[in-house]
This record gives sequence, structure tokens and C-alpha cells, in this order.
Amino acid sequence: MQKSLLFLTFLYLLCSIFVGSSHSEEVPAPSNSTELVSSEDPVSDTQEQTSTNETVVEAVVETSPQSTNPFAERTLVLFKPEVTHRGLIGEILSQIERKGFKIVAMKFLVATAQQIEAHYSDHAGKPFFESLVSRTTNQPIVAMVLEGLNVITEFRRFMGSTDPKKSEMGTLRAQFGMQTERNLIHASDSVDNANLEIFLWFSPDEIYSYQRAIDQFVYFE
Repeated sequence: MQKSLLFLTFLYLLCSIFVGSSHSEEVPAPSNSTELVSSEDPVSDTQEQTSTNETVVEAVVETSPQSTNPFAERTLVLFKPEVTHRGLIGEILSQIERKGFKIVAMKFLVATAQQIEAHYSDHAGKPFFESLVSRTTNQPIVAMVLEGLNVITEFRRFMGSTDPKKSEMGTLRAQFGMQTERNLIHASDSVDNANLEIFLWFSPDEIYSYQRAIDQFVYFE
């Protein structure tokens, strides 16, 4: 009888060990792979991106640098590499300020090919485009934003014609320029282009509007 009990106990232990081992080796079945695939409609992503782009465009339009105040019209001015290399930055800046133009943003930088190509994109494909980009890329330039009454038209008159030899005496290009390819300065030619060019070179928080004590003696309101 005692031997029978021992034998039954031994069988019970063997069964317990076998059952426990089979449970520990059991591997859960992998989940259906289709459950891992997003059920989102790809068209929705496209629509969302389009909506985002439209929002960005609207934001740029809403933060246009131009004001309804005619005395706060703005233009972008670039001193090209020849101004820097010839040591004319101070001289030309002095004349700009003496004329009465107000500087509301300014920076000294080395322009990349991408910046120059974007800036002169309206000339892309023209015979002089590649030369224009190459002689301005990786060169030190000065970018600034001027503000004032009819500043776009007034500064272009002050700057002179594209060809320095045809510029009126007293203009910046007539004073310091010798050739069209080295005509020293770029300035926006319209309100629309000024908006685009200003935001190409400056972020809104780099532009500062302020009142000068001399403004009342520059303009008669």
C-alpha cells in the first residue's frame, strides 16, 4: 500500500512538471499585421498639408511689411560685394542718412547661392543670370530695409540708373559706379517686390519701426 502511494505521488509530480513546462514555452500568436497599418485616408494627409500651406501664405500676407501709412512705405536695399571690397559702406550709408531715409533693419552677411538665386529669380534664364549669381555668391554684402514717404521711388532716383554711365550726376551709381556689372546697389522696384524681398532677407522681428526726432524736419505732413 505504501509503495502504491509513493508511485502515485511520483506520477503526480511528473505530470505537474510536464504541464508547467508546456505553459512556459507557449508563445502568444502574433497579432494580425493589418492591425498595425494606419487606417487614415492618405488623401486626408494631403488635404491637411494643403491647408497648412495656405495658412502659411495667409500669415505672410498678413505680416506684410508695408503699412497703410504712406510715410511708412518700405524698400529693400542691398550693398553688393563691390561696396564692401571698396570700403564704401560708411560713405554710402552716410549719404543715405543725410538724404533723410530711415533705416529700420540692417545686417552684414555672406550671401549663399540659394539666397541670390531666390532674390534674382525673375532674371532666371537670362544671359547674365549665372554671372550675376556667381559674382555675388559667398561674398560679403549689406542688406537693409528703408522706410519713408514714397521710399521705393525716391531711393531708386537717389541710387541712379542700372548703367552708372547713364545715371544722373550726384546719384550713388554715378558717383561710385563704372560698369553695369558693378553698379553697387540693388533696390526694390515695386511694393510687391519689396514685400517679397524684405521677407527673403529679414524675419519680421528683425525690422523695427520707430519715430526719429528729425522726421518732422524731413517730411512736411
